[in-house]
This record gives sequence, structure tokens and C-alpha cells, in this order.
Amino acid sequence: MDLQTKDDMNIHLSTRRSTSDRRIDMPWTSLTEGLLLHISKECQEESKVHGFAGHFYTQLYTVLALPTVVLPLVTGMLENTSISKTYPMVITTLLTVIGTLTGVQTFINAGAASNEHTNTENMFMSLANDISICLSKPRQFREPSDVVLERVRLKYQFIQNSAPNLPKICCSKKTNINK
Repeated sequence: MDLQTKDDMNIHLSTRRSTSDRRIDMPWTSLTEGLLLHISKECQEESKVHGFAGHFYTQLYTVLALPTVVLPLVTGMLENTSISKTYPMVITTLLTVIGTLTGVQTFINAGAASNEHTNTENMFMSLANDISICLSKPRQFREPSDVVLERVRLKYQFIQNSAPNLPKICCSKKTNINK
């Protein structure tokens, strides 16, 4: 059995490989950089819109959750007072409002929606920052442009596909942001 050294094997493999097997990197052009700048701008705009949606859902959560905590306490304190005996509908009304607010809060799930939009906002801003960092380097120190474009495309597509739907109020805000 013929034993070959590691260097002999590398030489053997490299001589068998044809020149057509070598990968040619796509050079950086102003068109490529312009496309990445465009994607970066879109990411920043999407980040703003999802940030607005996250803030909207945080406020909605506060508006719905605070009364569902406070009203049962008030109702419990009123239970054994003269107000509940004089106006029995007050307790019934408070219990109905508590049940309605709890149902709406559960259905909308504003806390989870706020988290989803905030995470999407952060992912879009992270991609925009990655593009800025890449473009800030001189061309000769960057990764090949086709590799960067493919990575950015896949990440952008992933974020778009996993992004939560925007409420109508945020869609109107999106058109205002783009102006």
C-alpha cells in the first residue's frame, strides 16, 4: 500500500481540479452598493413602523390591563357597603365591564403583539446596521458582493416573512413615514 503525505494529496487534488471549478467573486459596483443602500433605507422605514406598532400595542395593553386590575379591587370594596345595597346595579355593571375588558384583552393579546413588533423593529434595524457596517469598509476589505447580497436578501426575506401583520392605524402611519 502506498502511503502519501498530506502535501502530496493536496498537490494531487489541486492538479485534478480544473480552472473552471474556481469561484469568481462578483466585484463591488456602485449599482450593488446602491441596492444595499436602498434595502437599508427600507429596513429603517420598516423598523420605524414596527416600532410605532409596538408602542401602540403597549399603550393598548396598559389601557386594557389597568382597569382589569383596579376594577375588581373597587368592586370587592363596594360589595359590603351601603352603595351596593342602595344601587345593586353598580356591582353588576362593574362585573360586566371587568368581564368585557378581560375578554377584549385576551382576544387582542396586546402584550404579545407589542413584543412581536418590538422584536421585528430590532431585527430590521440590525439588518440596516449590518449593511451600513459592510458599506463603511473599503471595497477591497469587504466580502464578495454576491455573498453579501445573498445573505442580506435571505435575512430580509426571513424578517418580512416572520413579521407580524400591522394594524390599520400603523399602515396609515407607514405612508406618512415614507413621505
